[in-house]
Amino acid sequence: MSRFDQWAASNTGAWRDLDGAYGAQCWDLFCALCVDLMGASVSDCHTARSGKWAGWAGSLYTGFPTTDWIGRHFTRIPASQPGLKGDVILWGGDANHPCTHVAILLADVRPGASPYVLAQNAGATMNARRMWETPASLGYLRPKDRSFITGTTNKENKDMNGLACIVQLNDENGLHYFDGSRLHPLKDPDDVVALNMVAKATIGHDLPALKVGNNRAPFGTRLREAVEG
Repeated sequence: MSRFDQWAASNTGAWRDLDGAYGAQCWDLFCALCVDLMGASVSDCHTARSGKWAGWAGSLYTGFPTTDWIGRHFTRIPASQPGLKGDVILWGGDANHPCTHVAILLADVRPGASPYVLAQNAGATMNARRMWETPASLGYLRPKDRSFITGTTNKENKDMNGLACIVQLNDENGLHYFDGSRLHPLKDPDDVVALNMVAKATIGHDLPALKVGNNRAPFGTRLREAVEG
C-alpha cells in the first residue's frame, strides 16, 4: 500500500476544510492532497484570480499554473489522454458540473470512460466519498513526482525485511543471507557474525537461521529459482 492509498483510505468519509470557507468544498480535497502528501502550503494551492472560472476549481486547469508551486509539481494533461491513479481530475461547465469540479482519481482510466474518484461536495453530504463520475471534461493535473502513489510505505518495506534470514540450501556447505528478495552467498563465517551485529542493533535479535531442503528434496533449489527468476 502506497502513501496515496493510505491517504485515500483515511480521507474517505472525511470533512476537509483547509481554507475555513464554505465547508468541505471539492477544492479543499485537492488542497489536502497537496498539503498532506506533496509538502504544499494552503496558499500554494489557490485557484486562478482572473480569467475563465476564476476562483472556481476548474480554473486549476484553465488557468494552469495558478501558482508557481502548482507549476513546479504538476503537469497538465488533456482529457483526450488516459488518467492515472493519483491524478487530479477536473470538469468545467458541462451538464453535470456547471460550476466546475475537482476530484482525485483512485484508479487509471482511459479516455471517455467513467473514472472512479474520491470527491468532496459531490453527494447528499459534503464529506469525501468514493464514487463513479462522468468522464473528465477538462483534463488532469498529474504530479511530476509519483513516488507517493506508486511506491510502498516504510511499513511494507519493514514487513519484507521481516523475511531476512540466514539460509543453508539443501545440503550445501555454504550459507546465504536472504534479504526478502535475493540470496547473497556468504564467503566467511564472520559474515554471519557481522550480519547479526547489525540485526541486534536494528531489530533487537539475531537473524533466524534455517535449512531449506536437502539433496533428496531440493527445496533450496526451488527457493533459489524463485528469487532469481
